[in-house]
Amino acid sequence: MEYLYIYLNFCKIGLFTIGGGLAALPLLQDFVLKNGWLTLDQFANMIAISQATPGPLGINMATYIGFSQMGVRGSLIATLGMVTPSWVIIMIIARGMENFKDNRHVQLFFTGLRPVVIGIILAALFSIAKLSFFDFDGGGWSVDFKAVVLFGVLFGLSRRLRLHPSIYLIMAGLLGIMFF
Repeated sequence: MEYLYIYLNFCKIGLFTIGGGLAALPLLQDFVLKNGWLTLDQFANMIAISQATPGPLGINMATYIGFSQMGVRGSLIATLGMVTPSWVIIMIIARGMENFKDNRHVQLFFTGLRPVVIGIILAALFSIAKLSFFDFDGGGWSVDFKAVVLFGVLFGLSRRLRLHPSIYLIMAGLLGIMFF
């Protein structure tokens, strides 16, 4: 029964995360916090690990959550749940898109979908920024100035030097070890 629960919940998350892994973050956060599976700090760390490992963010996170709760079987079931809706939708679209690609209503649908996807991704960005730049303890919060400075420095370097993103991940990890 637990496997069915995790599968169905990841199917729901996979179904409503149009726009990729970042769009899944608010739903994943709600799901794991509601079940008490991770704390907010653990969730933030999971985002960082999932971003740093190869593969799509949402699938990496589903695999991690499934494994942390139910071992290897849980990771397989959570991952399968996350990809099932996309796979089914792509199969349906692939079969029918050739007939409808020039349909005005289909084109308008996708045009209307774009701002929604951007909004979902911005909500995820806000959630990550809140976790990364602010410390919430007890009744108040404070700005984590080291994190803000680290972000500013690495963002500035990325705009100026245009190195491969993995270089910035390594630099951020090393600076994180040194200063946090």
